[in-house]
Amino acid sequence: EILDLTKDTREDYGISQNGRWLDTIQEVNSQEPITIISINTKDKNQTEKVLKILEPQKARFHIGVGTHHYSPTGACIHITDKEANKGFGVRYIQDKLGITNEESVAMGDMPMDEVIFKECAFVIAPENAHPDIKNRANLVVPSVEEKGMLKACEFLSGA
Repeated sequence: EILDLTKDTREDYGISQNGRWLDTIQEVNSQEPITIISINTKDKNQTEKVLKILEPQKARFHIGVGTHHYSPTGACIHITDKEANKGFGVRYIQDKLGITNEESVAMGDMPMDEVIFKECAFVIAPENAHPDIKNRANLVVPSVEEKGMLKACEFLSGA
């Protein structure tokens, strides 16, 4: 068993439907598509097992792997449609607002956030981000738990 959608989602995996995280599979609205499935693994062995099973799906889905403070010894695996990612969302907002990459800022903590970094000239990462992401960042702030988002906003506003 890799994924039991009949259990509560907060322990082993999560489902987001149009940006709204659900507690149980019963909350899924069958009239709306599921935009992301997140599987949190407990350790490296479980991560490798899940990725091996998901391998045939790479042609159809984007499978991103990162770390998460909820599962520090494992991984957070995000499965999304190849046509949907954070980068597309950033470009959509930029187009709607009439702003450029040079006028955009991204904040992320996992390798799967790299797609938004390509769309923004300035990148912020929290201290507990994946090492590759911290190395890519223009600014490293404290973790979210340590008011890193506030520090980022203060920096950007010149406060």
